[in-house]
Amino acid sequence: MKTPRPPLFLERSTYRRRRMMDAARILPVVGFVLILLPVLWTHSGRFGTAGEAVYLFGLWGLLIVAAALLSAPLRGALRRDAQGNAPDTRPETRTRPVDGTGVGTGGGAERDGP
Repeated sequence: MKTPRPPLFLERSTYRRRRMMDAARILPVVGFVLILLPVLWTHSGRFGTAGEAVYLFGLWGLLIVAAALLSAPLRGALRRDAQGNAPDTRPETRTRPVDGTGVGTGGGAERDGP
């Protein structure tokens, strides 16, 4: 039987930033589904072409506003992380041997690049 793992503690600001990033990622999917709704309405003829056009332009405006509201806090949080104590672990910023000999990677004559 597996021993239970201790609960994972996430800092509140990190947790909120990740949820905002999730919302920003799902916004295009939600927008796509909402844009497809008038296709379902065409059989009922409830709103007509003008109503559907108003709906689409209104939805377009709301999606722009939602994206702006999500991007402002994310931009600030990511800027603070870049300036603060968050280590940069992206692969393109890791240091490599300059001479391409692979020193420190187990030896041999490994080369960077194709």
